[in-house]
Amino acid sequence: MTKTRGFVLRVVFGAWLLAAFAAAQGAEPRVTAKLSTGVAKLGEALVLQLSVENAADATVDALPVVPGLAIGRFGGPSRQSSTTFAGGRVVQYQALTWSTQVRPEKTGEFTIPAITVRIGGRAVQSAPLSLTVVADLQGEDLGFVQVIPSSKKVIDGQPFTVEVRFGWDVRRSRFNYAILSLPWWTQLEGTVENPVAQPSRTPNDVYVFIDTERFEHFEEVEPTVIGGATFRTFRMTKSFTPTRAGKLEFSTSSLEFGRVVARDDFFALRQSLERAEQFFARGEPLAIDVIPLPEEGRPFDFGGAVGTFVVKAGAEPRDVTAGDSIKFKVEWSGAGNLEFFEAPDPSHQDAFRGFRVYGKTETKAVDRRVVVYDLAPLEPSIQAIPPLEMPVFDPEKMMYRRLATPPITIHVRPLTDAKSLDVPGETKRSSEDLVDVDAKATPRRSFAPVPGEFLLGAFVLAPALVLGLRARVRRRGDPNAPAERRRRRARKNLERELARAADARGRMEAFCEFLGARSKEPREAWIGRRVDAASAAPIETELAHELERELALLERSAWSGEAQDVDSGRVLALADRLIAGGL
Repeated sequence: MTKTRGFVLRVVFGAWLLAAFAAAQGAEPRVTAKLSTGVAKLGEALVLQLSVENAADATVDALPVVPGLAIGRFGGPSRQSSTTFAGGRVVQYQALTWSTQVRPEKTGEFTIPAITVRIGGRAVQSAPLSLTVVADLQGEDLGFVQVIPSSKKVIDGQPFTVEVRFGWDVRRSRFNYAILSLPWWTQLEGTVENPVAQPSRTPNDVYVFIDTERFEHFEEVEPTVIGGATFRTFRMTKSFTPTRAGKLEFSTSSLEFGRVVARDDFFALRQSLERAEQFFARGEPLAIDVIPLPEEGRPFDFGGAVGTFVVKAGAEPRDVTAGDSIKFKVEWSGAGNLEFFEAPDPSHQDAFRGFRVYGKTETKAVDRRVVVYDLAPLEPSIQAIPPLEMPVFDPEKMMYRRLATPPITIHVRPLTDAKSLDVPGETKRSSEDLVDVDAKATPRRSFAPVPGEFLLGAFVLAPALVLGLRARVRRRGDPNAPAERRRRRARKNLERELARAADARGRMEAFCEFLGARSKEPREAWIGRRVDAASAAPIETELAHELERELALLERSAWSGEAQDVDSGRVLALADRLIAGGL
């Protein structure tokens, strides 16, 4: 039996793993081409690299012919693949990379057209590349470009920023343009780009291009001193989150700068600029090491949170009846992958056994993550919302730790005429096989014979007794009438229909049918109805407000398309309180 069970578990796990791999391989292929630099001296050998991600195999069409550039041939591709488990998911990375040399044969500005790659019969193209070839890199003493990362070593999943600083000698006050060649700017392999706050003010006397595109999201900062010279300095920023371990390589960044003559079509592509002065500078290539998350000490419930976070929490309302909803708001902030980790689930933590979790809503941003949980305490003995824990990896301390919210005091009042709310999945067992049935045998009793005179009198008086009872029933209402039978069966029918309902609309209709049966009205009379307008049965004010909230929740779930489900146990508990309250 044990061997069979182990075999079944291996088969199930293998099927799950294959499905996860298939999902990972279903990602769209991505083709990237880049040059080792965007500005080169005449005769300098450059490297052209072509990468294909999310594809196990691909072929490259013939490389384009560009007059003035000698482009070599691609050899066989190098292959790279890795598989990691992140946030309960299998993440697979595959990449093919081709490389060749490009040697400029004359000066000028060149465009290498898009390179076509065939992936499973489908054609995918890279973006075109721009290259400026000059006789000499004049101006490296007049200008500079630097690429500065927040760290040269990060953890897989840890966001980092890259700051590009560039400028020219402050004495060259007439310089008014910059063209940056940043091969990694639009697409950095193995990362996801994060949004960043844009500068509030951009200089209006300088025009900046990244390759052929005008760029406006830069700002001027304090001057930079390099080698005793002072440079007017500008800055722009990118943020990335690595998706795999390994090395992130940034090709050499280049800067063309100087002075252009303003024309009506100045904002066209850079080829139309009339340069009065032209200089060049290049930065140093850059590499960032991405370290995999350590296996040692990794919590079993780790959801991929990496960073230095701060957490705070709040709850409203805090004075409730058992079974009532509490909005438990948790906010994480700080430096880390706030948009990507898996938020903790209270129903998976032992401290929340006394609560029912109805669902959650999330708001994500670069600097914060807010999750609002819909909780309901089940017993009046509960005095606080316990700490919600989330395991995180702290890259500063290089260790896993548990981040927890502070406990929040609440007051839970007991239900009226009810003992408790049962937790789903828990069954109360009776000491007897059949509830309310006594299995003990009782001795047979002997009864005295009934006198004949009594039987004769009963026979004579029976018609009068029947007529009297019939008149009483007519005065008080027939218990066998359809409306009364519907009213008596309302609670039992509600429980059955809630179990059968496939969606929120079905549960709403079942509850309205129960209310109509108890108030001797059609089911439709309770759809969209305000409870304070009900006159069929007196309901105390507090219970009426609770009924109105429940009806509103049912209607929102049924008609608005919200991802908010309705708990059948809570509906049944409210039905019991309504019956006890006189409905």
